[in-house]
Amino acid sequence: VDVHRGSWAGPIIEIDKRRLRALLGLLAAFSGTVLSRDEAIDILWPDASPGAAVNNLNQAVFQLRRLLDPAYRDGESPQYVLSSAESVEFSPDLVRTDLDEARRLLRRSEIASTLQESNDLLAATVRLIRGEFLPECKYEDWAAPVQATIHSEVRASLLPIAERTRPMIDAELAVQAALALTRLDDFDERAQVALALALTDGGRRVAGRDAITRFAEKLRRELDEEPSSVVAATIRKVSMPSNGI
Repeated sequence: VDVHRGSWAGPIIEIDKRRLRALLGLLAAFSGTVLSRDEAIDILWPDASPGAAVNNLNQAVFQLRRLLDPAYRDGESPQYVLSSAESVEFSPDLVRTDLDEARRLLRRSEIASTLQESNDLLAATVRLIRGEFLPECKYEDWAAPVQATIHSEVRASLLPIAERTRPMIDAELAVQAALALTRLDDFDERAQVALALALTDGGRRVAGRDAITRFAEKLRRELDEEPSSVVAATIRKVSMPSNGI
């Protein structure tokens, strides 16, 4: 979980305390929806007494505000984290998560006036997908279903790019989308096949052959499974000499 000031390439705000990072991840997971204070307390301090849990949440919100804005003064400074008697959330006007930004870019790509603009927006979307969603929270009970839902959403968005079923997707953009998908799930067969084909179509036949061959070997080694007929067909396809040579 990283926090950048100003832009995605802006300076990182260091947040080291485990409980503050957990709160940060929770707020990111529920960005755009209402997270009740009771839900936050049940997730983060399930064993605390009611009074202690409320105090813990209040202190965590205050500390997080101070880390996001070292000059924070209650009642005067912008509140990046909003907290009321009922709910706690990121300010929708001041905070944007990478997931929110990816969704926004995808919507814009669908109404772009030119194919170049659409592809530029898709490329910007793919660059935001740098790995699993909230990986450091993945073993928390609350995080697993959220992560699965978001990974499914991201996969549904990136597969048409990786497989080039969207209009006029170039091979390099397809490669990057396929790589992003493999960072979500290294055993995603469709992503691995799309990667091999995109590499090959982009003129990197050896890299495409090596990528799908490594995937087949990984299936045998780690899952004790033989590659599917689709993977086997892809290996044959990318291993064939181009133009009859």
